[in-house]
Amino acid sequence: ESIELDSVTIAPGERYEYIVDFSQFAPGTEFLVLNDARSPYPDGDPVDPNTTGQIMKVRVVADADHHGRTDKRIPDVLNDNIPELGEATKTRTLVFVEEEGPGGPLAMFLDGKRWGAPISELPELGSTEIWEVVNMTVDTHPFHMHLVQFQAMNRQAFDAAAYEAAYFANNPVIPANVTVNPDIDDYLVGPAIAPDPTEMGWKDTFRMNPGEVSRVKVRFQPIDSPAGVFEDYSFDVTEGPGYVWHCHILEHEDNEMMRPYKVVRPDDKRGFSGGATDAEMTCELGQNYPNPFNPTTEIRFRIANNEIVKIRVFNTLGQVVRTLVDSPFEKGVYSVNWDGRNTAGMRVPSGTYFYQINAGDFRQIKRMILMK
Repeated sequence: ESIELDSVTIAPGERYEYIVDFSQFAPGTEFLVLNDARSPYPDGDPVDPNTTGQIMKVRVVADADHHGRTDKRIPDVLNDNIPELGEATKTRTLVFVEEEGPGGPLAMFLDGKRWGAPISELPELGSTEIWEVVNMTVDTHPFHMHLVQFQAMNRQAFDAAAYEAAYFANNPVIPANVTVNPDIDDYLVGPAIAPDPTEMGWKDTFRMNPGEVSRVKVRFQPIDSPAGVFEDYSFDVTEGPGYVWHCHILEHEDNEMMRPYKVVRPDDKRGFSGGATDAEMTCELGQNYPNPFNPTTEIRFRIANNEIVKIRVFNTLGQVVRTLVDSPFEKGVYSVNWDGRNTAGMRVPSGTYFYQINAGDFRQIKRMILMK
């Protein structure tokens, strides 16, 4: 279906392709593509019409090179065949949140976590998930995912003041390694609104507005796979170091609005005695991978109940080399990396090391080897 536009809202990192018919304009005619979006969007400062208010100049020229094409008409119908992604098997609720200081925001976080917090997003290869993001900040953030493209579902308003009160009651200290997000369904206001006509189709960046829940549907396999058919990537997506999701505003992604995620295979036990997504979950410390390693290794762990979890690395003398985790966790599967450095940030020598988990009454120790 064709639509006529005289403006479109584009966030940093978003890409659009437009077909424009200049055939009715004489050579030498000039057009300016202008920007009138406030920054930060939507309630920030107005743009300077002499600088950031000007994006691009287009000049119509005669005898343009049409690269051998003789039919210069714009087609009446464009190929917009977009495959269906099927039913989602998991919904993740994530929260954009600010850390306030005496003079205003100090930092903004994805799901209340810093970059280095244990990885909590471990989607299975071939699975389809809904990622719904609750934006508690006052800015619009362009949500971007690496590896995959997704389809925008909708946006929906929520009671921001009530949700924020409940959120900070659950999470009095932000950032944290683990956050407990209130059920957003209890705070929704009005109906879900479909994406703009320009936002239909495949996306890898989606504007997530303040005071709204934004939902996208993601399938973790090649974009051109037929609906209902599993196709693997041509490379091993489960190999480290993994991929990232982040805000595409440079100042934000460099100030903690970036988080890693890792794709796992459904049968990938990665050091566990049972599957990493067992319904009957038990506490367990996975064998680090790779092992031996250099310079970084991944340690997965799973928690059967809400517990305070501590994971430490020891040398063969029993001395603590590094504390990797020391905070409360909810039941679930997590991943943390060790980069072969001690508490002072110095690289440790090659050799055998031990890592130990304590979670409530549960305690387990495993051995790993660092080789340089």
